[in-house]
Amino acid sequence: MAYTYLLFQRKRGKDYGTGNGFMGSVVAQGAGTIDTVYSDAIITGDKLVYGGIVGYVQKDATIRNCWYSGQITLGTKGGWVGGITGRITGGCTTTLEHCLVTGIISSEYKDVPSVGGVCGIIDAKDTNVTIADTLSAGSVITPTTAGVGSLLGYLNTGSNLTIRDTYVTL
Repeated sequence: MAYTYLLFQRKRGKDYGTGNGFMGSVVAQGAGTIDTVYSDAIITGDKLVYGGIVGYVQKDATIRNCWYSGQITLGTKGGWVGGITGRITGGCTTTLEHCLVTGIISSEYKDVPSVGGVCGIIDAKDTNVTIADTLSAGSVITPTTAGVGSLLGYLNTGSNLTIRDTYVTL
């Protein structure tokens, strides 16, 4: 079953949570359509998957008209973190469009994290992702440069990515 989220959400100044697992300021793990969401939530965790809007996308999804301006901090035990979503997997088809990230995405993990301004990792065979009309203008801060990107942290072999009319600032 797919869900449609038609929200204008603001979580100003709220520490959204601390923990391990899947965490997003709007949806921890989800699919379907998420439309017109703003969040400046503060998310702190030490392992697994964290996203500014959606933690973990495992089935077909469309995430559009979203803006994340908060702060995500991943601790020293690693994981995947991104300004819109931390992880997309499961052989699904996902579109991220008309999204804006102006927040701070950071990791203290010293090995190879997957940290991206928009998405941390796309990591399953036959997972198809389109990122369109999106701007990543936030900060990505890590102690390493491997597995880190202003747009995407890591694209796994067998995953398909299309990027269209998308910009990053450094």
